[in-house]
Amino acid sequence: MGPLGNRHASCVDRLVDLLTLLTRQQAITRVQNPVHINDYSTVEPDLMLLVRRDDFYVSDRPSSSDVLLLVEVSDTTLQYDRNVKFPIYANAGIVEVWIADLQSMQLKIFSQPSSDYLTT
Repeated sequence: MGPLGNRHASCVDRLVDLLTLLTRQQAITRVQNPVHINDYSTVEPDLMLLVRRDDFYVSDRPSSSDVLLLVEVSDTTLQYDRNVKFPIYANAGIVEVWIADLQSMQLKIFSQPSSDYLTT
């Protein structure tokens, strides 16, 4: 992946600011850091809200069951995010996935997603 564009970075920063404010002391906001999906896969989404732990996951990388919300910001990568990343998150049991589509200025929200949500 190439460097993030200004719109992408700004959107991530705004979401971090908002979600941190809304979830203060209730969840951990994690930005572009890894989460363990299964024995073969670790991913680095744009943003996650994680179950709050006192050690902030220093002793152990978070797993998909620790993810309360996962967000992908798509400026030029919508098809990849929808067709490749989304099914991985859905199959891992991530309970809520958002895709912020910067081209259409839409926030797509998927609660209890399954890989059949998106087919194109």
